[in-house]
Amino acid sequence: MPLHLPVLTNQVIRFLEPKPGKIFIDCTLGVGGHTESLITQLGNSGAVYGIEVDDRNLQKAQERLKSYSHVHYIRDNFENLEEIAKNVLQKEGKIDGILFDLGLSSLHVDESERGFS
Repeated sequence: MPLHLPVLTNQVIRFLEPKPGKIFIDCTLGVGGHTESLITQLGNSGAVYGIEVDDRNLQKAQERLKSYSHVHYIRDNFENLEEIAKNVLQKEGKIDGILFDLGLSSLHVDESERGFS
């Protein structure tokens, strides 16, 4: 399967301004495209907490991002963001940005059994 490339990555990076030490929550981790863009800007400090409800996407994200130790995977639905954010705040002391990519993923269209048909 080809690597999924998210759209609007430049805008996400420009708006969130990831820098070393910052903490982010990616509420729609998917296969990790936006998280990869964020985490590469953080260097060896900071973290991204990625929320994904789909086990298959979560596995793909973990494989894609396996070389980054400061990505934390949360198998959950972003509807539970309030509780997830409380846990992140307890651990990190802050959250610098939260990302929702609510667009349509081609991964859900390409395979009818995965989403839309």
